[in-house]
Amino acid sequence: MTRSEIETDIRKLLSKVTKRDVSRVPASIDLTDAIALDSLGRLELLAEIEDEYDLFLTDVEVNDAKTINDITKIAEQHILEEA
Repeated sequence: MTRSEIETDIRKLLSKVTKRDVSRVPASIDLTDAIALDSLGRLELLAEIEDEYDLFLTDVEVNDAKTINDITKIAEQHILEEA
């Protein structure tokens, strides 16, 4: 799975959690500012990512991730570790 594919999946999961179109949100923009992703939304996103990729992420990892790039990088690292 490529980084681009992971980012596309993350965007879909973000859209599902926030009920907003995030396809045009720049990957480097803080999600709290761009789409008002709060702590509850981050926990929902964490659960969605874990379900999608069958892996375990800590809430600290996801809470520390501020951008789509950050979240993609974390997911990518865990996917590579699982491979």
